Amino acid sequence: MNLEKLEYYIDKIGIIGSSVPMLSMVLDNLESRKQFPVIYLLNNLGLELETHLFHKAFEIIIIEKLEKEHFSLPFILGVNKVVNKQSIVQNLQLEKEKFVNLTHINTSISSTTVIKPGVIVNCLTSIAANSILNEFVTINRNVSIGHDTEIGAYSTINPGVNIAGFVKIGNSCTIGMGANILDGVKIGEKTIIGAGSLVTKDIPDGVVAYGNPCKIIRKNEI
Repeated sequence: MNLEKLEYYIDKIGIIGSSVPMLSMVLDNLESRKQFPVIYLLNNLGLELETHLFHKAFEIIIIEKLEKEHFSLPFILGVNKVVNKQSIVQNLQLEKEKFVNLTHINTSISSTTVIKPGVIVNCLTSIAANSILNEFVTINRNVSIGHDTEIGAYSTINPGVNIAGFVKIGNSCTIGMGANILDGVKIGEKTIIGAGSLVTKDIPDGVVAYGNPCKIIRKNEI
């Protein structure tokens, strides 16, 4: 079930583990699609959430754990940080198919793009033909993704990133704000690319890299 393709009104939905900024983005995306469900927010990250700060159009019910009646809901994984995404999915043991995709109405996504369960795409993002977004990828605002590009599961692409064609980004990567990744580059799993970096060549697994041109700085210890 993909929220960007829903032709009917959804009245209830579960959101798991959201921070205040991420929850705001999720609500923006729902509102852009004229979806105003009752939200059951599982705050299993122990965050202090002041729901009065959010859109008054939504009713938000904070729950401490999932009960039997919640398992019939569709879910959104409202988390930006890669390590938290993985932890939540593993601990809750929910089937991936329980998670819906959510894209803002103000995006441009090719009809040949493949979007797996649990993906969030925020506004002003453009995704070209034959690209693949794997499970629980988060694409933030104003991101450009070229043709035939694949982004690995659990990865997060931060605002203003430009990714050229034939790029492959591994699982559990974080791409920092405003980074530019050139044609055909491969980035390994569990790698962090710093904000504003220009990535001109392949980057291996498990490192932190940044700069112009992007260089390996150290191992990623997380």
